[in-house]
Amino acid sequence: MKRMILCVMVLLLLLMPVFSATGEEYREDEFPEWALSLRRGETLFFGSLPLTCALTSVTYTLAQNAGMSPLHSTDLGEAAIVVGSAAVLSLAVAVVDYLLGE
Repeated sequence: MKRMILCVMVLLLLLMPVFSATGEEYREDEFPEWALSLRRGETLFFGSLPLTCALTSVTYTLAQNAGMSPLHSTDLGEAAIVVGSAAVLSLAVAVVDYLLGE
């Protein structure tokens, strides 16, 4: 019985957007310009993060295979270095896009 109630509740939650009222469209002047620029930068940052993470990981692995000593003694430390470098590169992509857009 509890499982049946749970299934009905999940079904109602999933179908709620179908039966809800539709909202109105955004107007051109609804958001300030800085908020639109910030949203674009956020989208570029998080959109480029997987690509820069893969690029950084491949570059770090190639550098280690070429004879570079590890930057950190643990795997977690090396992963933090790779992800941090990828975040910096993604931030650079977002900032360069902002500067080119201005």
